[in-house]
Amino acid sequence: MVEADIRGKKFPLCLTVAALDAINEKCGSLSQLSEFVRVKEDISVTVSNTAWLLALLIEEGENNRVVCASLAGESAARQPVPSADDLRHILTPAGAIRYRILVMQAVAESMTQEIEATPSKNVESAERM
Repeated sequence: MVEADIRGKKFPLCLTVAALDAINEKCGSLSQLSEFVRVKEDISVTVSNTAWLLALLIEEGENNRVVCASLAGESAARQPVPSADDLRHILTPAGAIRYRILVMQAVAESMTQEIEATPSKNVESAERM
């Protein structure tokens, strides 16, 4: 999982179904995401959009961690995560733009399909020819 290091603390970034719903609502669709964070004439829009998306993926990374732990029967305390407003206060414009790469990597990684094949039940006892 892609992680963002913010002020020495690592946060996993995760594109979940909930995050995808928020992106669709804000951007129109996932296909418009790269345009949403692309550097424009008004860099403040790019910085603000990147901070919003980074905060969303951090929040969903934490939600994902907590739910997965719960499903595994483990206890996981929710860790505090920065909001988009928090990120706007601690990131410089140049710093926010650098996070665009991580954000897009996290989105790409979350969209990668993993395929598992279940072997036939008689594979272990099959004879070689």
